[in-house]
Amino acid sequence: MRNLAAGCWCRHTADLMRILAASLLGCASIAIADDFKTNDGKEYKNVTINRVEIDGIVVTTDLGVVKLYFSELPRDVQERFHYDPEQAAAHGAQQLDAYNREQAAAQAAQEAEKSSREKIQAQQHAEAMVQQTRDASIARLRARVESLQQQEDSLLAQIAQGDKAQRRAVHMRSRNPNFSDPLESQMPALKAHLDDVRGDLRSAKSELRKAEKSEGAESAAKPKRRK
Repeated sequence: MRNLAAGCWCRHTADLMRILAASLLGCASIAIADDFKTNDGKEYKNVTINRVEIDGIVVTTDLGVVKLYFSELPRDVQERFHYDPEQAAAHGAQQLDAYNREQAAAQAAQEAEKSSREKIQAQQHAEAMVQQTRDASIARLRARVESLQQQEDSLLAQIAQGDKAQRRAVHMRSRNPNFSDPLESQMPALKAHLDDVRGDLRSAKSELRKAEKSEGAESAAKPKRRK
């Protein structure tokens, strides 16, 4: 029994050694230098085969790594590496399909990004136009308020002069009953005009406060953009 077991063990060990030797020989055949010549006459000498693929072999030459397609190599090389044209064509079709899908996805992503960018730009332009209109409206209201205030100040100065003229006229008429000052006759119109200006001024200030309040609320509601 012991001799039988020993014999089986020896045969098993020998089989393992043969398999290992065959594997090492296969690896060595891939690593050794080789020469190839394509169908159009281009030669690759002393190249190292890196790997074998369905449609060709990847080799290292003096100039770098190159892939030689089986369709460009002689039949004996094709048979040596068990080249199957149908398999290679199917593999090429799969690669082409994958490439087309990748390109379509990239194009779709670019178009989506472009559309999103255009929408953002259009929105920013619309916001800028609204802001420009709002700023122009506030500027007009401020200018109107300033103009009305100047008118009010001017009318008040004229009315003050008219009051002085009236007091002087009263004093002068105590001596000359027929004395009159032209400013006296203008006082009713000046006071009426002052009332109108003050009414317009109140209205303009109210509109300005509303516009500035709205502007402040809009600015506070806008999200801050990251720089």
